[in-house]
Amino acid sequence: MSQVRRSLESIHRESAEQHRKALALWQRDIAAHDMAERRRVEMSPGWFPVRLTSTPGRVDVIGGTGNGWASLLTTVAGPLLTNGQAIVVADFSQQAVGRELAWLAASHRIAVNRSDLPGQLSHADLGQGFSPTELAESLAAAISTMRPSDADPRPGVTRSGSRFRTA
Repeated sequence: MSQVRRSLESIHRESAEQHRKALALWQRDIAAHDMAERRRVEMSPGWFPVRLTSTPGRVDVIGGTGNGWASLLTTVAGPLLTNGQAIVVADFSQQAVGRELAWLAASHRIAVNRSDLPGQLSHADLGQGFSPTELAESLAAAISTMRPSDADPRPGVTRSGSRFRTA
């Protein structure tokens, strides 16, 4: 065998050995990463769906971004809307967070009435689609949030028995 051939075979063996060692190190790093990831997942807190024991009349959510609000609104209200539930969105964000929900309604051939307030307040019929009882209950629920925390359900009386004035 020639000297050149032996030299090339030696280089080939050394390269193959370097490759084998590099492959073993790479596989070890993958196994270590997978083990660390399994530990991280096992240590992560579990998230489970919340099951309500009552049916709330409304849900108040505070904070977030316009995109987050739009996603939340579409996720929560979308199934209600497509099941025939009337939805009223009061968007004070100035970011049109109800746009995707309105698009979803329109794609299901559900009428969407949009009023830009306060500019169109004189033309808005916020009671449209509600029976008188439903409208009265909605208004009562909204106004009840204005009652002081120690207020008695009877107008003008606090739980301590003192009187207060309402405007």
